[in-house]
Amino acid sequence: MFDIPFRCFVPAVLIALLLAACQTTPPPAKPAAQATPAQKLNTDADQFAQRLENAPPPRQNVEVNWTTPAPNSGGDAANPNLKKADPSTPKTTAPEKPAEPATAPAPVATAKEPKAMTPAQMIEALDAQLRASASSGSDGLKPYISDAALTLLDPRRELTEKDMASLKPEDRQIVLAYQRAFTMLGRSLGKSPEEDRQNLQIAADELLEQLRSGHKTLKLLNANLCTRVNGYGVFTPFKSNTFLAGQEQRAIVYAELENFKPRIDSDGLYEVSLTQQLVLYNQADGLPVWRIAPTEIIDRSRNRRRDFFIIQVVALPARLGVGKYNLKLTVTDQIGQAVDEVQIPINIVADAKLIDE
Repeated sequence: MFDIPFRCFVPAVLIALLLAACQTTPPPAKPAAQATPAQKLNTDADQFAQRLENAPPPRQNVEVNWTTPAPNSGGDAANPNLKKADPSTPKTTAPEKPAEPATAPAPVATAKEPKAMTPAQMIEALDAQLRASASSGSDGLKPYISDAALTLLDPRRELTEKDMASLKPEDRQIVLAYQRAFTMLGRSLGKSPEEDRQNLQIAADELLEQLRSGHKTLKLLNANLCTRVNGYGVFTPFKSNTFLAGQEQRAIVYAELENFKPRIDSDGLYEVSLTQQLVLYNQADGLPVWRIAPTEIIDRSRNRRRDFFIIQVVALPARLGVGKYNLKLTVTDQIGQAVDEVQIPINIVADAKLIDE
C-alpha cells in the first residue's frame, strides 16, 4: 500500500463523494423565468400547429343531407332532426327527369270595355227592354208607365194603341193620361225655374183631371139645329125643327162635347182628333134617306180645352117627302177611341101654316 499522508487523503475523499453525487442525483431545476406576452403567443401558436400536425386527415366527399329547417336556421341545436350523411355510404344521384316541354300560358281573356252609348241609344235600349217586359204581362202596368215616362226625355216616343192592345180599356186610359203628362213636361220643361214650376203644376192638374174622368165616356150634349153660333154655349136655335117640304133648308148643327181625350202633338200643343157624321133616317121605317160623308175635325190649342163644341153647316134637300125624320149625329174620338151619338128630330110638312113662328 501506498503511504498517503493524511493531509492529502481528506481532500481526495471529498472529491470522490462530490463525483458520486453528481452521477446519481439530477441537478435541481432552475426556477422558470416568467414568460412575456410575446413568448406566450408563440407557445400557443406552436401548440396549435402541433395539434394540426397530429390531427387525422380530413374526410373526402362528405355530403350533408339537410331536413327542415335549412342549414342557416339554427344548426344541430336548433333542429334535432338534422341528419348528416354517413361518409361510408356511397353517394347516390337521383336520375334526372326528362325536361317537360314548355307550354305557352293560355291567353287571358280580357273583357272589352263597353262602348259608350249616346242618350238616344240608351233610350232606345231601355224602350226595347220595357216593351219586352210589357209583352210578358208579369209586371202589370209598370213597364207601360215606365215606357210612357220616356216621353219626358223624348216627346216623340209615344205609345200607340197597338202597343197597348193587350190592356183593358180602363188601363189604357190611365197609361195615356200619364203619357200625356210626361209628353207635355218633356216639351215644356227646361226654360226657367219659374216656368218649370208653373208647367209642373199644370201637368199635375191635367193628370188629376184625366184620371178622375178616365172612367167616363165621350158625351154629346145640347145638340141643336141653329140659325147662328157665336161660340161655346152661345148659339141661336130654330124655334121649331119643322120645315116646309119642297125647298132646301139650311141650318147649323151644333153640339157640345165632354170627356174627349186630347194628346200633345210635336209642337207641344193639345190636339183633339174627331170624326163626325150626319145621317137622316125616316122614322116610319128607320131607313136612311140622306147622309153627309164623315168629316174629320182636328183642333189644336196651347192649353187644354175645357169647353169644346162642334158645328157643321148642312142643307136639307128639297126632295124630302112629308113626314118625320131623325137626324143622327155620330162623333168618334180618334184619340180616346170612344163614340157617342145623338138624334135631332125633324118634321117636314106640306103647309107653311104648320110651321111654328
